[in-house]
Amino acid sequence: MTKFRPFGAFGGPTQRAVLPLIRQVGKDIQPVGTGFMVNPNGIMITAAHVARELAMNESREPINVTLDPDIICSALYASNEKDPNTGIEIGGLLHVAKIWYPPALDIAFVQVHVPQKVDGSGALQIPIVRLTAQVPRIGEHVLGVGYYRMDGRLSDKTTTGHDMSFAQETALSDGVVSEVHGEYRDLSMLNFPCFRTDCRFDGGMSGGPVLNQRGCVCGVICSSLGGDESTGYTSYASLMWPAFAGALELSLDGAPARWVTLYEMACRNFVNMDESISRLRLEGDPSTTRSISLLNEGYEPPPSLGG
Repeated sequence: MTKFRPFGAFGGPTQRAVLPLIRQVGKDIQPVGTGFMVNPNGIMITAAHVARELAMNESREPINVTLDPDIICSALYASNEKDPNTGIEIGGLLHVAKIWYPPALDIAFVQVHVPQKVDGSGALQIPIVRLTAQVPRIGEHVLGVGYYRMDGRLSDKTTTGHDMSFAQETALSDGVVSEVHGEYRDLSMLNFPCFRTDCRFDGGMSGGPVLNQRGCVCGVICSSLGGDESTGYTSYASLMWPAFAGALELSLDGAPARWVTLYEMACRNFVNMDESISRLRLEGDPSTTRSISLLNEGYEPPPSLGG
Protein backbone atom coordinates (compact mmCIF):
# COMPACT_ATOMS: atom_id res chain seq x y z
CA MET A 1 0.00 0.00 0.00
CA THR A 2 1.27 3.50 -0.84
CA LYS A 3 1.94 5.38 2.40
CA PHE A 4 1.21 8.87 1.02
CA ARG A 5 -1.45 9.19 -1.66
CA PRO A 6 -4.24 11.59 -2.72
CA PHE A 7 -7.87 11.30 -1.62
CA GLY A 8 -9.09 9.94 -4.93
CA ALA A 9 -12.06 11.31 -6.87
CA PHE A 10 -12.52 15.07 -6.54
CA GLY A 11 -15.40 16.02 -4.28
CA GLY A 12 -15.89 12.51 -2.86
CA PRO A 13 -16.98 11.76 0.74
CA THR A 14 -13.51 12.27 2.23
CA GLN A 15 -13.07 15.68 0.65
CA ARG A 16 -16.55 16.72 1.74
CA ALA A 17 -16.00 15.81 5.42
CA VAL A 18 -12.33 16.84 5.74
CA LEU A 19 -11.88 20.48 4.70
CA PRO A 20 -8.99 22.90 4.31
CA LEU A 21 -9.13 25.92 6.62
CA ILE A 22 -8.15 29.15 4.91
CA ARG A 23 -7.82 32.86 5.58
CA GLN A 24 -8.82 35.39 2.93
CA VAL A 25 -6.51 38.36 2.39
CA GLY A 26 -7.93 40.52 -0.35
CA LYS A 27 -8.57 38.14 -3.21
CA ASP A 28 -5.80 35.77 -2.17
CA ILE A 29 -6.47 32.57 -0.27
CA GLN A 30 -3.96 31.61 2.45
CA PRO A 31 -4.12 27.97 3.59
CA VAL A 32 -3.77 27.55 7.36
CA GLY A 33 -4.48 23.87 8.04
CA THR A 34 -7.09 21.13 7.96
CA GLY A 35 -10.29 20.46 9.90
CA PHE A 36 -13.05 17.86 9.85
CA MET A 37 -16.80 18.04 10.27
CA VAL A 38 -18.34 16.34 13.31
CA ASN A 39 -21.84 17.84 13.17
CA PRO A 40 -23.74 18.64 9.94
CA ASN A 41 -24.82 22.02 11.33
CA GLY A 42 -21.27 23.31 11.07
CA ILE A 43 -19.19 22.06 14.02
CA MET A 44 -15.65 21.11 13.07
CA ILE A 45 -12.56 19.94 14.95
CA THR A 46 -9.01 21.04 14.15
CA ALA A 47 -5.71 21.54 15.98
CA ALA A 48 -5.65 24.43 18.46
CA HIS A 49 -2.49 25.84 16.90
CA VAL A 50 -4.28 25.92 13.52
CA ALA A 51 -7.29 27.67 15.07
CA ARG A 52 -5.07 30.28 16.72
CA GLU A 53 -3.36 31.03 13.44
CA LEU A 54 -6.73 31.14 11.70
CA ALA A 55 -8.09 33.69 14.18
CA MET A 56 -4.75 35.48 14.50
CA ASN A 57 -5.02 34.98 18.27
CA GLU A 58 -1.97 33.59 20.07
CA SER A 59 -3.63 33.16 23.48
CA ARG A 60 -3.09 29.74 25.04
CA GLU A 61 -5.87 30.26 27.57
CA PRO A 62 -9.24 28.52 27.20
CA ILE A 63 -11.18 30.94 25.07
CA ASN A 64 -14.45 31.42 23.22
CA VAL A 65 -13.56 33.49 20.15
CA THR A 66 -16.08 35.41 18.07
CA LEU A 67 -14.04 36.46 15.07
CA ASP A 68 -13.30 40.06 14.19
CA PRO A 69 -15.43 40.86 11.10
CA ASP A 70 -12.28 42.09 9.36
CA ILE A 71 -10.74 38.61 9.65
CA ILE A 72 -12.31 36.45 6.94
CA CYS A 73 -11.69 32.78 7.74
CA SER A 74 -13.41 29.85 6.12
CA ALA A 75 -13.47 26.15 5.45
CA LEU A 76 -13.43 25.34 1.74
CA TYR A 77 -16.15 22.87 0.82
CA ALA A 78 -15.86 21.05 -2.51
CA SER A 79 -18.16 18.30 -3.76
CA ASN A 80 -18.93 16.30 -6.86
CA GLU A 81 -22.65 17.09 -6.49
CA LYS A 82 -24.04 19.38 -9.17
CA ASP A 83 -26.62 22.10 -9.03
CA PRO A 84 -29.53 20.70 -11.10
CA ASN A 85 -30.19 24.13 -12.61
CA THR A 86 -26.66 25.12 -13.62
CA GLY A 87 -24.76 21.83 -13.71
CA ILE A 88 -21.98 23.44 -11.64
CA GLU A 89 -20.42 21.48 -8.75
CA ILE A 90 -21.79 22.56 -5.38
CA GLY A 91 -19.21 24.08 -3.06
CA GLY A 92 -17.77 27.26 -1.66
CA LEU A 93 -16.44 28.97 1.43
CA LEU A 94 -18.07 28.16 4.78
CA HIS A 95 -17.27 31.20 6.92
CA VAL A 96 -15.98 30.65 10.47
CA ALA A 97 -18.18 32.19 13.19
CA LYS A 98 -16.69 30.97 16.48
CA ILE A 99 -13.73 29.05 17.84
CA TRP A 100 -13.38 27.29 21.21
CA TYR A 101 -10.11 26.04 22.71
CA PRO A 102 -10.42 23.33 25.36
CA PRO A 103 -7.69 23.77 27.99
CA ALA A 104 -4.40 21.87 27.95
CA LEU A 105 -4.95 20.32 24.49
CA ASP A 106 -3.88 20.97 20.90
CA ILE A 107 -7.49 20.50 19.79
CA ALA A 108 -10.07 23.18 19.01
CA PHE A 109 -13.72 23.35 17.97
CA VAL A 110 -14.76 25.58 15.07
CA GLN A 111 -18.26 26.65 14.08
CA VAL A 112 -18.85 27.50 10.42
CA HIS A 113 -21.95 28.84 8.69
CA VAL A 114 -23.60 26.14 6.58
CA PRO A 115 -25.50 27.73 3.68
CA GLN A 116 -28.94 26.83 2.42
CA LYS A 117 -29.32 24.81 -0.77
CA VAL A 118 -29.92 26.80 -3.93
CA ASP A 119 -33.36 25.21 -4.40
CA GLY A 120 -34.44 26.27 -0.90
CA SER A 121 -34.96 22.69 0.32
CA GLY A 122 -32.88 23.14 3.46
CA ALA A 123 -29.29 23.43 4.59
CA LEU A 124 -26.43 21.94 2.63
CA GLN A 125 -25.88 18.36 3.77
CA ILE A 126 -22.22 17.88 4.70
CA PRO A 127 -20.91 14.43 5.66
CA ILE A 128 -19.45 13.98 9.14
CA VAL A 129 -16.80 11.67 10.54
CA ARG A 130 -17.24 9.12 13.33
CA LEU A 131 -15.34 9.67 16.58
CA THR A 132 -13.92 7.22 19.09
CA ALA A 133 -12.55 7.45 22.62
CA GLN A 134 -10.54 4.29 22.03
CA VAL A 135 -6.81 4.82 22.57
CA PRO A 136 -4.77 3.41 19.67
CA ARG A 137 -2.43 0.60 20.64
CA ILE A 138 1.23 0.31 19.82
CA GLY A 139 1.54 -1.55 16.53
CA GLU A 140 -1.93 -0.49 15.34
CA HIS A 141 -2.26 0.87 11.81
CA VAL A 142 -3.67 4.39 11.46
CA LEU A 143 -4.46 6.74 8.58
CA GLY A 144 -3.90 10.51 8.60
CA VAL A 145 -5.96 12.75 6.31
CA GLY A 146 -5.26 16.33 5.29
CA TYR A 147 -4.29 19.02 2.78
CA TYR A 148 -0.57 19.62 2.50
CA ARG A 149 -0.60 22.32 -0.19
CA MET A 150 -3.15 24.71 -1.62
CA ASP A 151 -3.34 27.85 -3.74
CA GLY A 152 -6.45 29.86 -4.52
CA ARG A 153 -7.80 33.20 -5.61
CA LEU A 154 -11.22 34.83 -5.68
CA SER A 155 -12.57 36.56 -8.78
CA ASP A 156 -14.32 39.90 -8.82
CA LYS A 157 -17.72 39.74 -7.15
CA THR A 158 -20.69 38.98 -9.41
CA THR A 159 -24.45 38.98 -8.81
CA THR A 160 -24.17 35.41 -7.50
CA GLY A 161 -21.09 35.99 -5.35
CA HIS A 162 -17.44 35.22 -6.05
CA ASP A 163 -16.03 32.59 -8.34
CA MET A 164 -12.93 30.94 -6.99
CA SER A 165 -10.05 29.15 -8.67
CA PHE A 166 -7.97 26.85 -6.52
CA ALA A 167 -5.55 23.95 -6.64
CA GLN A 168 -4.91 21.66 -3.70
CA GLU A 169 -2.82 18.65 -2.82
CA THR A 170 -4.57 16.08 -0.63
CA ALA A 171 -3.06 13.21 1.29
CA LEU A 172 -4.01 9.93 2.90
CA SER A 173 -0.98 8.82 4.90
CA ASP A 174 -0.69 5.30 6.35
CA GLY A 175 1.45 4.41 9.34
CA VAL A 176 1.83 2.45 12.55
CA VAL A 177 1.57 3.69 16.16
CA SER A 178 4.87 3.37 18.02
CA GLU A 179 4.31 5.36 21.24
CA VAL A 180 1.27 6.45 23.28
CA HIS A 181 1.58 9.24 25.83
CA GLY A 182 -1.51 9.27 28.04
CA GLU A 183 -0.65 12.55 29.79
CA TYR A 184 2.08 14.25 27.72
CA ARG A 185 5.26 13.47 25.81
CA ASP A 186 7.24 16.41 27.18
CA LEU A 187 6.61 19.64 29.08
CA SER A 188 7.26 22.05 26.23
CA MET A 189 6.25 21.05 22.69
CA LEU A 190 3.92 18.08 23.19
CA ASN A 191 2.57 18.71 26.68
CA PHE A 192 -0.78 17.03 26.05
CA PRO A 193 -2.04 13.45 25.47
CA CYS A 194 -0.70 12.26 22.12
CA PHE A 195 0.75 9.36 20.17
CA ARG A 196 3.60 8.85 17.74
CA THR A 197 3.31 7.26 14.33
CA ASP A 198 5.45 6.85 11.22
CA CYS A 199 2.73 8.42 9.05
CA ARG A 200 4.02 11.31 6.95
CA PHE A 201 2.29 14.49 8.16
CA ASP A 202 3.21 17.58 6.14
CA GLY A 203 2.55 21.06 7.52
CA GLY A 204 -0.84 21.85 6.01
CA MET A 205 -2.24 18.56 7.32
CA SER A 206 -2.25 19.86 10.92
CA GLY A 207 -5.75 19.59 12.35
CA GLY A 208 -6.74 16.70 10.11
CA PRO A 209 -8.21 13.47 11.49
CA VAL A 210 -6.28 10.29 12.23
CA LEU A 211 -8.45 7.22 11.70
CA ASN A 212 -8.06 3.85 13.34
CA GLN A 213 -8.53 0.56 11.51
CA ARG A 214 -12.30 0.82 11.95
CA GLY A 215 -12.42 4.21 10.26
CA CYS A 216 -13.09 6.19 13.46
CA VAL A 217 -11.19 9.33 14.44
CA CYS A 218 -8.83 8.47 17.30
CA GLY A 219 -6.51 11.47 16.94
CA VAL A 220 -5.90 14.92 15.45
CA ILE A 221 -2.72 15.64 13.48
CA CYS A 222 -0.54 18.03 15.48
CA SER A 223 3.14 17.90 14.43
CA SER A 224 5.91 16.20 12.52
CA LEU A 225 9.64 15.94 13.20
CA GLY A 226 10.29 15.19 9.55
CA GLY A 227 11.98 12.25 7.86
CA ASP A 228 11.96 10.68 4.42
CA GLU A 229 10.97 7.48 2.67
CA SER A 230 14.31 5.79 3.37
CA THR A 231 14.65 6.63 7.08
CA GLY A 232 10.96 6.86 7.91
CA TYR A 233 8.88 9.65 9.44
CA THR A 234 8.30 10.77 13.02
CA SER A 235 4.87 12.33 13.46
CA TYR A 236 2.49 13.01 16.31
CA ALA A 237 -1.26 13.28 16.77
CA SER A 238 -3.30 14.45 19.76
CA LEU A 239 -5.36 11.71 21.36
CA MET A 240 -9.05 12.30 20.64
CA TRP A 241 -10.59 11.13 23.91
CA PRO A 242 -9.64 14.10 26.17
CA ALA A 243 -11.47 16.48 23.82
CA PHE A 244 -14.81 15.02 24.96
CA ALA A 245 -14.44 17.14 28.13
CA GLY A 246 -14.17 20.26 25.96
CA ALA A 247 -17.20 22.54 25.88
CA LEU A 248 -18.87 24.73 23.27
CA GLU A 249 -21.48 27.44 23.80
CA LEU A 250 -24.27 26.25 21.52
CA SER A 251 -28.00 26.08 21.03
CA LEU A 252 -29.18 22.48 20.72
CA ASP A 253 -32.66 21.67 19.36
CA GLY A 254 -33.58 25.35 19.36
CA ALA A 255 -33.01 25.79 23.10
CA PRO A 256 -31.16 28.87 24.42
CA ALA A 257 -27.40 28.70 23.95
CA ARG A 258 -25.47 27.14 26.82
CA TRP A 259 -22.19 25.38 27.46
CA VAL A 260 -22.31 21.76 26.33
CA THR A 261 -19.47 19.27 26.23
CA LEU A 262 -18.56 17.18 23.22
CA TYR A 263 -19.39 14.21 25.46
CA GLU A 264 -22.99 15.45 25.90
CA MET A 265 -23.26 16.05 22.17
CA ALA A 266 -22.19 12.44 21.59
CA CYS A 267 -24.64 11.12 24.19
CA ARG A 268 -27.46 13.02 22.47
CA ASN A 269 -26.37 11.93 18.97
CA PHE A 270 -25.36 15.41 17.83
CA VAL A 271 -22.02 13.86 16.89
CA ASN A 272 -21.41 10.35 15.61
CA MET A 273 -19.44 8.15 18.02
CA ASP A 274 -18.71 4.45 18.32
CA GLU A 275 -19.49 2.22 21.30
CA SER A 276 -16.48 3.55 23.24
CA ILE A 277 -18.77 6.28 24.57
CA SER A 278 -19.74 3.77 27.27
CA ARG A 279 -16.15 3.90 28.57
CA LEU A 280 -16.20 7.64 29.21
CA ARG A 281 -17.02 9.20 32.58
CA LEU A 282 -17.52 12.95 32.86
CA GLU A 283 -17.79 14.89 36.10
CA GLY A 284 -18.24 18.60 36.80
CA ASP A 285 -20.04 21.61 35.41
CA PRO A 286 -19.22 22.11 31.70
CA SER A 287 -19.19 25.89 32.23
CA THR A 288 -16.46 25.70 34.90
CA THR A 289 -14.32 22.76 35.97
CA ARG A 290 -14.77 19.27 34.60
CA SER A 291 -12.75 16.11 34.30
CA ILE A 292 -13.07 13.14 32.04
CA SER A 293 -11.71 9.65 32.47
CA LEU A 294 -11.49 6.75 30.07
CA LEU A 295 -12.11 3.18 31.12
CA ASN A 296 -10.64 0.67 28.69
CA GLU A 297 -10.86 -2.94 29.65
CA GLY A 298 -7.48 -4.60 29.18
CA TYR A 299 -5.69 -1.29 28.69
CA GLU A 300 -3.89 0.83 31.27
CA PRO A 301 -6.01 3.99 31.28
CA PRO A 302 -4.33 7.38 30.98
CA PRO A 303 -4.85 9.73 33.96
CA SER A 304 -7.92 11.94 34.18
CA LEU A 305 -7.62 15.45 32.79
CA GLY A 306 -8.89 18.55 34.51
CA GLY A 307 -10.57 21.19 32.37
